[in-house]
Amino acid sequence: MTIRALTDSRMLDQLADFFLQTCTIQVATETQNSVGDVIQSWSDYVVDLPCRIAAAGGSENRRPNMTYSIDNFIVLLRDYYDTITNKMRVKNGSTYYNILLVEHDAQNVMTKLTVEIVK
Repeated sequence: MTIRALTDSRMLDQLADFFLQTCTIQVATETQNSVGDVIQSWSDYVVDLPCRIAAAGGSENRRPNMTYSIDNFIVLLRDYYDTITNKMRVKNGSTYYNILLVEHDAQNVMTKLTVEIVK
């Protein structure tokens, strides 16, 4: 018995207008300065990925000495990327998103990233 996938990866070629943006996945490298502080620098891991970014909610947090907001987004990548982890980040233009969760569809055709921006 042959089991067929519900979707064909070639169908994504017909969805070029759905993936209107491009984004870059970045990976951090940690080093220490002369006094032992950890310095994090980011470099490009995968560039110019077709993607779609959509708002997915957020919250505002108030503390006695500051208020900050967390904006959540979904980033849908057109292909399957099993090497992307939540230790990486997404860059879209001049906006950087922290990756919270990486998910793949059942056919390994797309990658869904749940991300956040802390302001």
